Formats: sequence, structure tokens, C-alpha cells
Amino acid sequence: MLSFLAPVVLGGLLGSCSLSGGAKIFAGVYQWRRGNYDRAEELFLAARDRALTGDNPAGDALLSGYARYGLGVTYLAQQKYAAALENLSAFPEDAPQEIRFAAAYNAGILAFRQGDYRAASEFFVQALKADSARVDAKINLELSRTMTARAAGQAKSEVLPGGKKSSPSVEDALFPLLREMDSNQWKNSQQEQQPSSVLDY
Repeated sequence: MLSFLAPVVLGGLLGSCSLSGGAKIFAGVYQWRRGNYDRAEELFLAARDRALTGDNPAGDALLSGYARYGLGVTYLAQQKYAAALENLSAFPEDAPQEIRFAAAYNAGILAFRQGDYRAASEFFVQALKADSARVDAKINLELSRTMTARAAGQAKSEVLPGGKKSSPSVEDALFPLLREMDSNQWKNSQQEQQPSSVLDY
């Protein structure tokens, strides 16, 4: 997802932010793409720090947003999940659409991987608010909602009162039925293929 933002970073940051801050973001993207995550982290941190001490509020807010996103995906690549989630969540409404979508989408992926399906759903909703045309976010939202419902249903059916085990799962009941239907269909197709004893002239 970071490579998707590289042209936006270059054009937007070099035009509206301090040159050294934008250059640090661009260099961070370059290092990230090369897999040098430690160096990318350093560059994104330097860009964020520069934005916090800058004298151009509009450009520095933009710089700070891209630096936070860069840090988030870098931490994600380094498997520093708590730090990644901290940097990817809660982007302001005035942040560029691409960055709001990408940050919320990646935060949703991270929450889903960690098994927090409810939080994943919320992040995918945020991503869709930023860009409602993205099918991948819609699919992941539905998957997260399905997993949330499944987890809630599983928690209810794990153990019944009185220490009784729950009833067999739907899969256990469904597979024998499907096997029987396949067997019957195979038998029917075998009967249809047998030649008729009546001669047809």
C-alpha cells in the first residue's frame, strides 16, 4: 500500500511542506520499498519531528500525516503491532483521502490478524468513509462482521448449562447429507446410462 502513495507523497509533500521534511518522507518510502525498515523508521521519525517543530501549519500537518502513515506501515512490516496500530488509527478528517483510506484499511488488516474482528470492522468502515468505491475494504468489512458473529455464536454454543457439551456443528450434520446426495446422484446417473432392453427402430 505504501508504493501506491509514493507519487502522492512526492508531489504533495515537496510542493506544500518543507523540502527537507518531504525529502525525508520520500527517502523513507525508498528505504521501505528496499526492505530497509530500520532506516525507513529513522527517516519517518525525523520527518514527523520536523513537522512538529515546523513553521508551516498546513504543510506540516500534511507532512506529519504522511510520516505517521509511513511509521505505521513500517512498524507493521517489523511486526511491531502496537506501535503500528497507534500510528495508523484516528487520522483527522482533513487528512488526504488516500492517506485516511490506507491508514484505516491497514489498521483493519492488523486488527483482523490479531483476532479483534469488531475493531477490524470499525476500521474498514472508516476506510469506506474515506473511499466508498474500494471493493477490497467492502469484502474485508463483511469478513470481519462474519467473524464477529461467528465468534459470538461460538462463545454461546461452546458449553451448555449443566456441563453438557454443545450439539454437533453444522458441518458435522451437513457433510453426511452432501455425501448421501452425491451418492444418490451417482446412482441415478448410472441407471440412466444403462441401455434399454426395448429396441427402438
